[in-house]
Amino acid sequence: MQSDLVISDLVSEELKIRIGSVNSEAVSSAAEVHGRRVSTGTPASEVVTTEMIQRATTDLVDAMVAGVAMCLAEAPPELAQDAIFEGIHIVGGTANLDGLVARLEIGTSVPVHVANNSVASVVEGTARCLNELDQLASSTLTPSKAPRAATTRRRRAGFPSAISTMTGRPRSSPSSPNAAVASSTTS
Repeated sequence: MQSDLVISDLVSEELKIRIGSVNSEAVSSAAEVHGRRVSTGTPASEVVTTEMIQRATTDLVDAMVAGVAMCLAEAPPELAQDAIFEGIHIVGGTANLDGLVARLEIGTSVPVHVANNSVASVVEGTARCLNELDQLASSTLTPSKAPRAATTRRRRAGFPSAISTMTGRPRSSPSSPNAAVASSTTS
């Protein structure tokens, strides 16, 4: 059943926290929400269930899982190894969504951990980036307009990876000083 009730972002966030779940086996809950009908413009209320939220968020969660899996598939071997052994740490309000950790673990085959105080972590990270904006601007690589083959040739030629550029430290391995650079991705 499609609803034409428009609710605020604040109400949406509260619903996500109180009854939201991406776990198909979650206990069903319901909450009454107040908003405005699109068809009439009049105030209205409606009962929203866990199942309704699951249907509304399925495509978004699937896209998130696919995106994380793609990032891991394209990650340099050292980063992928870290993810396998240490896991992925997620932050933000959605990190606490019931069932998200399990969906990410199944979709990536990697352990997933929710950061302590995950909502505040986003704010603190943003503040840190803003405080170090000049340093970030000078160390960030701009996307290449060259075809992927040219990007690969640059990496093989020993150009620094995005990680070494951001950290200021060259990446190296015991067998070859350019081995990590040649295998890392910059896109």
